[in-house]
Amino acid sequence: MQTLNDTSKLDAIIVGSGPAGATLANELPKRGQKVAILEWGTHEPINPLTH
Repeated sequence: MQTLNDTSKLDAIIVGSGPAGATLANELPKRGQKVAILEWGTHEPINPLTH
């Protein structure tokens, strides 16, 4: 994960990494766009045994 301090260098900010957000985050850089994804949640990995 990278921390971004200067959002003026971005072309798009994507809120959520669901199907649509992930598709945009994958496709926009192919067109020369710089993007950031905002996602809600903790930094802890999900334990598949408890979810």
